[in-house]
Order: sequence, then C-alpha cells, then structure tokens
Amino acid sequence: MTMGSICCISGAAFGAVITFLLGRYVFRRTALKLYQRYPVMSAIDKAIESEGLFLVFLLRLCPLMPLSLFNFMIGVTSIRFSDYLIGLLGICPATVGYVFIGTTLSDIEEI
Repeated sequence: MTMGSICCISGAAFGAVITFLLGRYVFRRTALKLYQRYPVMSAIDKAIESEGLFLVFLLRLCPLMPLSLFNFMIGVTSIRFSDYLIGLLGICPATVGYVFIGTTLSDIEEI
C-alpha cells in the first residue's frame, strides 16, 4: 500500500504541476480572456494572492473538486509557485484512502 500511495501521489503531483504551468505560461492569454468575463474571478484572485497556500490545501482536500480544471485555473492567478507546491500535500489523505480501498478490495477478491 505504501508504494502504491507514493506512486499515485507523485503521479498526481507531476500532472498537477504540468497543468498549472500550462495554465500559467502556455494558455495564459486565452484563460485571462475567460477570466476577465467574470468579475468574481478578480475577488478570487485577491483571496488566493493573500491566502493561496491555505486555500489550495483546503480545496485539495475536497474530493468533489475537479482537479484538472482547478490546476489550470489556479495557474492564471497570482499564487506563488511555492505555495502551490506545498498546497499539493492536500491530495495525500484522499489518495492514501483510495489506495487503501483498492488494496483492501483486491485482498478480499483473493480470499
């Protein structure tokens, strides 16, 4: 289970960082056009600028959050990359739980 958790967390973190960097550097102009259509996004950007680490960590804990879209959109905000990376630790509890469930189900199947 430990090796599975490490592999899943590192793969998810790698994918999240790539999507974040795509949002920040490659698709930034397109995303900013969409971003400017909605005034609430500027308020979200201000909140993320001041409390980015805390917000990213909490949103990572939510299993209902579509993480691919979240990674892309957070790349457009003014969050510091270091805060984003530390906030990735929020994926650990759910990932370990999912790996545990998968491992337990496969053990039950063998019995």
